[in-house]
Amino acid sequence: MARETQERATAPDAPAPVKAAAAAGEGIRFFEPRVGPIEKATDLGSVQVLKHGNMFLLTDQFGDIHSDSRGLGLYRNDTRLLSCSVLRVAGARPVVLQGSTGANFRGVIQLTNPTLDRNPDDKIRPGQGLVGKKLGITRDRLISGDALRERVTIVNFSERDETVELTLELADDAADIFEVRGYPRDRGTLMAIAADDERATFRYDGLDGHRSRTHVAFSEPGSLQAVRPDDGRDLGGAVRYTWSWPLGAGDGTVPAGG
Repeated sequence: MARETQERATAPDAPAPVKAAAAAGEGIRFFEPRVGPIEKATDLGSVQVLKHGNMFLLTDQFGDIHSDSRGLGLYRNDTRLLSCSVLRVAGARPVVLQGSTGANFRGVIQLTNPTLDRNPDDKIRPGQGLVGKKLGITRDRLISGDALRERVTIVNFSERDETVELTLELADDAADIFEVRGYPRDRGTLMAIAADDERATFRYDGLDGHRSRTHVAFSEPGSLQAVRPDDGRDLGGAVRYTWSWPLGAGDGTVPAGG
C-alpha cells in the first residue's frame, strides 16, 4: 500500500482557511511563534527553486526549508511566508535519489529511507530494523496562483508490513528580502500561531498596522504539538505535525489523487 498526504500553504490574507477554522470553533490551539535572529543569505549553492508570478520557493536538495546561509523559504512579494518546513520519515532525514523541475512552477523530488534501527521497545520484532532503500518517498510540489501545494507519497517496497511515521515542523518569521540579505530592519510582532490537527495559521503584525497571515492546511489530520528546543528533536520549527500509517509489504501502487 502506498500512502500520500497533501499540504497546502497559501499567501497572506487568503480568506477560506480562516473562515473554516472559525467555523469549526473546536480544537483551535495557540502556540508561541519561533523568534530568533534571521541568518544572512550569502550563498545560493545547491538550492531547489520554484517560481510563479510573485511567489517563489527556495529549498535544499531534500525539499526542506530551514535556517542557513542560503535564505531558504517560501516568499511572496519579497516577504518570507515560511521560514521552516522540515520533513522526516521514521525520525530520519530521507536520502535523495533524484530531483527534477518539470517547469518553473513545479518540481518533484524522489527520496528513500536510510537504514533505520528498530525501536528497542518493540516486543514483536526486537532488533529488526528497516533496511535502507525500502521506502519510496516522493515530494511533488506545485506553485499555483497564491498557493504552494505539496503531495507527499510513501510506498513500501520491503518484504514485510511496516508502520511509518512522518513528521513535519513549521515556522514563519515574516522576514522581508532585505532582512534576509542582512540589512537591519525594524521588526513588527509575530503573533501566536492558531492551529488544529488539520491547519495552522501564522500571523504577523507589521509596523504599518497590517496583519498578514500564512495558512498551511493538510488533507489528513495529524497529531499536533509545540516544538520544544530542549526535547532533542528540534528541527527549527514552532509546531510539529505527526502522522503514522501502516503500509503493506511489497505494494508499490500509488493511489490516485490530485
